[in-house]
Amino acid sequence: MKKMFMYVLMIAITVTMLNSGFITVYAKTTCAHAGCDRGVDSGSYCRLHKCGKSGCNSEKGGNGTIYCNRHASEYVKSEGYKTCSVSGCMKKATRGSYCSSHACMRGGCNNKRVEGSNLCSTHESKSTTTSLSSKTTKKNSTSKYSSTKKNSSKSSTKKKYDQYDVYNYKSAQSFADDKYEEFYDYEDDYEDEDEAYDAAEDYWRDHH
Repeated sequence: MKKMFMYVLMIAITVTMLNSGFITVYAKTTCAHAGCDRGVDSGSYCRLHKCGKSGCNSEKGGNGTIYCNRHASEYVKSEGYKTCSVSGCMKKATRGSYCSSHACMRGGCNNKRVEGSNLCSTHESKSTTTSLSSKTTKKNSTSKYSSTKKNSSKSSTKKKYDQYDVYNYKSAQSFADDKYEEFYDYEDDYEDEDEAYDAAEDYWRDHH
């Protein structure tokens, strides 16, 4: 009877350990980034949130690059470029003192964007003032104006290409890794970062 009891006890302990192991493995298959339920690429994070440095499994830093803070600093040093003036951002300053994510999107303007907007305080104010008259003009447009508007739209699209520097990337994944946050922050069509990432990949494919 005692042997039978020990046997049952050993089975119970084994089952408990297996269950605990299963739970642990299951937990590790989900990205450790808060709110992310993607599968783990390696380490504890998915490809969206893992550092882009080969062999590094740290979480990607909120520094505007595809790297963790340590490797972002190493990358900037090796490339020798001037970083954006916004605190914590290590992206290359391409518009005066700011990167493409923090500079005003109005052509020729290198001022800092207003938080939550694509424009600086000066151009955002002007944009708000002219918004109503712009809508009225569109309603009363003639067919000739519509044709002009199409050409203007094409020109505007080219500016958008420059905005994301899509032709500087050799793959959809590298473009999405670097730009999906901009799609999520500054476009209104995406409900979450996953959708913005997929949209960034599609954007790259559309232009190559």
